[in-house]
Amino acid sequence: MSEGKDMFPRSTIQEANRHLQALYHRVDELESIINEQQLKQLAADEAFKEKINEINRSHDTEVKVLDMRLRDLEKDVSINLFYCYNHNHCYLDYYSH
Repeated sequence: MSEGKDMFPRSTIQEANRHLQALYHRVDELESIINEQQLKQLAADEAFKEKINEINRSHDTEVKVLDMRLRDLEKDVSINLFYCYNHNHCYLDYYSH
């Protein structure tokens, strides 16, 4: 033994090295798992974003169709009101049901 230093037996040092190597190997495995999970999560996020965009496009299309229908109905009401006022009779009861 040297002055003031504790010497460890060679077998203890070798065992410690094996444990460190196993630990480093496990860290590498875990990092690989994390990277794989991150890639899967990114892909899932992209799929989710695309689905949201698809829903938004569908919603926008539906709103446009309903807006056109509303405009057509407003036009019909305007025409009927014009006819009603100009001819002094009206069939508004038809629309109240």
